[in-house]
Amino acid sequence: MSTAVIVTAAGSSRRFNSSSEASVKKEFLSIDSVPVLCRAIRPFLEISDLAVLVVTYRDGELEEVRKLVFQTPGLEDRPDLELLFVVGGATRQESVFNGLKALDGCKKHSDIEIVGIHDGARPFVDKALIEECFSTASEFGGSCPCIRMTDTLVRVDEDGLFGERLSREGV
Repeated sequence: MSTAVIVTAAGSSRRFNSSSEASVKKEFLSIDSVPVLCRAIRPFLEISDLAVLVVTYRDGELEEVRKLVFQTPGLEDRPDLELLFVVGGATRQESVFNGLKALDGCKKHSDIEIVGIHDGARPFVDKALIEECFSTASEFGGSCPCIRMTDTLVRVDEDGLFGERLSREGV
């Protein structure tokens, strides 16, 4: 079974920058000197049957995104990996769609059975979660990781006042 992953890095980080005048993309920031985008990609490189990595980017940012991707630890150990860079869209949905279209024309297209989709601004995914999602997708045709809600949920009334606590059960 061959897999592919589309890592989206075409967003504007608008919510992240909402209280700041400076516009900084989350993917371009570093944690312990490793860019967030590299951290988001690295665990996928540990998946032995990963055949294709697609990275979407915002128009005009190809060189910066390429530079970051090629800094990703472990990429040099995957000479067999087909790497595609694709201009994203105005929304994450459009970026993923552009990535899927690019997969349709890649060399290893006919071998791909599962496609993972991951946000390049989410650096804390790990190999175990990826393998579990791919395994579940193989069995059921699709998969999405979820974690239990730990925050307290509160209903706010129409006046913006504290209403009631809501159950976290099933959320």
